[in-house]
Amino acid sequence: MPIPGDMTAGRIVTISGTPRTGCKRFTINLECVKTAIKDIAFHIDVRMQRLGHSHQVIRNSCIRGRWGDEEKHVPYFPFQANASFDITILSEHDMFKVAVNNQHFTEFYHRMLKLDRINVINISGDVQLTKISFQ
Repeated sequence: MPIPGDMTAGRIVTISGTPRTGCKRFTINLECVKTAIKDIAFHIDVRMQRLGHSHQVIRNSCIRGRWGDEEKHVPYFPFQANASFDITILSEHDMFKVAVNNQHFTEFYHRMLKLDRINVINISGDVQLTKISFQ
């Protein structure tokens, strides 16, 4: 889904949805698709049940085809199958701040310098989306 006006500092993306019954994982990517190589500026991978790993929220980026170091530590795991959620991603000059259900969850420092290259949000996996909004 295109991000209207691209991403800049101060932009807020809100994603509302519900993990499906038996959800193994779902992924949110803020992507740059303006160039020949698709960069993923911010990758959130919610792993509810996957390959023996459960209740993880991985954050990462993929720049010029190379994945960075995964960030795994989270203060709590806010997702449950069949329970609705609201994820808010605030883009600041140096980081993304993420809240889940109006409670601060994590930060992710930018690994890509030009935020305005981010022009697509891609959400996939075992999740039923109800709303995506941009401010």
